[in-house]
Amino acid sequence: MEKGKSLERLIELDAARGLALAGILAINLYIFNAPYAYLDEYYGQFGARELILLEVVYAVFGGKAMFLFAFLFGYGFYLQAEKHQKSVQVFRRLYLRRMLVLAGFGITHILFFWYGDILLAYALMGCLLLLFYRMPSWFLSGLAVLLFLSPAIYVATMDYWPTVPLGTALNYSLSEVISIYQNGGYPEFFKVNLHQYLSMKNETVWVYMPKALAAFIVGFLFAKRNGLGLIRIRPGHYIGLAVLFLAASVLMHMYKEIVFDLLQLTGRELLPVRIGMQIMAFDVMQSLGYILLIFSLMQYSMLSKPFILVGFAGRMALTNYLMQTVAGLLIFSFLGLGLFGSMAPTQLLVLTGLIFFIQVGISRFYLGFFKQGPMEDLWRRFL
Repeated sequence: MEKGKSLERLIELDAARGLALAGILAINLYIFNAPYAYLDEYYGQFGARELILLEVVYAVFGGKAMFLFAFLFGYGFYLQAEKHQKSVQVFRRLYLRRMLVLAGFGITHILFFWYGDILLAYALMGCLLLLFYRMPSWFLSGLAVLLFLSPAIYVATMDYWPTVPLGTALNYSLSEVISIYQNGGYPEFFKVNLHQYLSMKNETVWVYMPKALAAFIVGFLFAKRNGLGLIRIRPGHYIGLAVLFLAASVLMHMYKEIVFDLLQLTGRELLPVRIGMQIMAFDVMQSLGYILLIFSLMQYSMLSKPFILVGFAGRMALTNYLMQTVAGLLIFSFLGLGLFGSMAPTQLLVLTGLIFFIQVGISRFYLGFFKQGPMEDLWRRFL
C-alpha cells in the first residue's frame, strides 16, 4: 500500500468514525436522561410530536451507529493484521495487550462512570477475531449472519432449553433512580449504576455482544475485499447502491406489518421474525447503506469537506467517547447540573448537536498540536 493511499484511507475511516460517535451520542443521551429499564415509561409521558421525534432518532441511529463503530473496529483489525502479517506472533501479543488495556478502560468506565459502556464488550469480542480472521470468507460470512440472528434464534428456541430472560428490570422505581441521580451521593450513584449494568447482562450477552462481533467480521471482510478501493474507482455506482439499500430498508420498515400478515404469523411465532427483520433489514441493511454512502461521497472533493471536519472527532474516537460520558454526568447527574429525568426528546437532540459540535472543534484544535488524542496516547503508552 502506498503511503498516500494509506493516509487517504485513514481520513475516510475517521470521518465514518466521527459520524458513528455522533449517532452513539444521540442515542446515549436518551439513556443518560432516563433509566434504561424505564425508557418507555419516562418518554411515554410526552406528546405525540416528541414521541415521533424519538422514533425518528432511533430509526436513524439506533443500532446503526453501533454497527458502524463496530464495523470500523473490524476494519482496523484487518489493517493491523496486514501490517504484521510477517510476524504473526508479535501481532497477536500486541493485539491481546491492546484488548487487555481496552478492557481496563471499559471496566473503569462501568464501575465509576456509566453502565452503558461498550469498551469491555469490544475488548472481549475483539479477542475472538484472532480465532476467526484466518478462516475462509464464506465461513466468516455465514458466521456473521448467525451472530446477527442470534437473538431471533434464541427467542425461537427458548422452549427447548432453560430460559434466560432478556428484559431489563431494576430493584429501584423510576422516581427513586431520578432522585438518586439528581441529588444522591456517590455511593448511592455507584450502587445504582452497577445494578443497572448487571441488570443488562443477559441482553448484553445475547444481543449486543454477538451483534458487535458480527459487525467486526463484516468490517474485516470489507477491508479484506478492498471495498474502499472499489468504491474509489466507481463512487457513483456505490452511491446508487447505498440509496437502494436505504430505500429498501425504509420501505420494509413502513410495510413490515403487511409482510407479517402474509406470513400469517401471530403472537409468539411472530416475535423471532420481528427481531430478525429488525436486525437484518433495518440495522444491517441500513448501516451498510450509510457506510457505502459515506465512503462514496468522500470521493468528491466538494462533498468531502464536511466529512473531513467530522473526521477530527473520529481521530480522537476513544477520547471523545469517554468525554461524552463526562459531559453526560456533568449535565444529568448530581456531579453537575442534576438534570436527570427532566429533558424532552427535542431538547436532547439539540443537546446532541451542541456537544458534538464542541467535540469537533476541540478535536480539531487539539490535533493541531498533537498527533492523537490524550486517551489514545495513554492507551499506546501501555503497549
